[in-house]
Amino acid sequence: MARIRTIKPEFFTSEDIVSLSPLARLLYIALWCEADKRGRLSWKPKTFKMRWLPGDECDITALCEEITSCGVVILYGVGLAYIPCFEKHQHVNPRETDSSLPDPDGWVDPGPKKVGKNLRETILERDGYKCTRCGSDDKLQVDHILPQSCGGPHISENLRTLCRSCNAGRPVSGIGLDKDLALDGFSIESLRVKYGIDASNLDVDAQVGREGKGREGVTLRVVDACEFPGFAKFWETWPTNDRKQAKGKCLDAWKKANAERDAALVIGHVLFLKNSAFLKDGGQFIPAPLVYLNQRRWEGADVGSSSPTGGVLAGAI
Repeated sequence: MARIRTIKPEFFTSEDIVSLSPLARLLYIALWCEADKRGRLSWKPKTFKMRWLPGDECDITALCEEITSCGVVILYGVGLAYIPCFEKHQHVNPRETDSSLPDPDGWVDPGPKKVGKNLRETILERDGYKCTRCGSDDKLQVDHILPQSCGGPHISENLRTLCRSCNAGRPVSGIGLDKDLALDGFSIESLRVKYGIDASNLDVDAQVGREGKGREGVTLRVVDACEFPGFAKFWETWPTNDRKQAKGKCLDAWKKANAERDAALVIGHVLFLKNSAFLKDGGQFIPAPLVYLNQRRWEGADVGSSSPTGGVLAGAI
């Protein structure tokens, strides 16, 4: 059964997508409509040809192999497939029937994305139907203490009652979130430890809006340290301040600039700046890493006596 799906503008410039042939891209989009709400589907190439490319002279087997070989669709079980990160990129109608296909190996149920009616009532009753911060009983909302974007679990211990005003002003990442949590005696790290969260693959520095705004289309990206070790080292090397954010967009800029190829040069330049320009006036002139990457400031930069064979570049990655 075909379903209605959405497509984002950045799809057309994704490196994974532009590497595909035009018909393979079209077939990949068609498979979103084929997939259920979990991104799973029965793998039937001949059916795909008749249903999605009926008027095209093409080798459907070759197109399917092209899609699976680049990892945008993964085969599993017997005659089954799934689309990685499908649920992150699609806003599926909540009334759509849940998947009837078996879970792929290693799949973890992400749990509900919204607080259910019964759980919401339990939290409100527990907190006396008042905001736990200001005591207001007006326009109450149930808030995740550690936001879900940072791995916060969907359990009562991580939920509390806030009024709309207190909730709308909450940052959901980075230094701002740590300062906000400090008001209640918490920190991102203490809550991670408390809930047993492995944050190694979470982009907790990304700028993703505020907890109470209800923004849609916000997606945190997972940095594949195996595929982009240079970027992982770059992010680790960059000074920590309130402008170190938007990690997902920084990765996009890194890939667009082909910086992985010149990772040693880039990191060497950052190390040089950390010991020179970044020290001026208490670090107030440290740019956002996204600005640095978009402007490719390492290109043609003078790093003193440093060189690819010595100085600050030696052992950069």
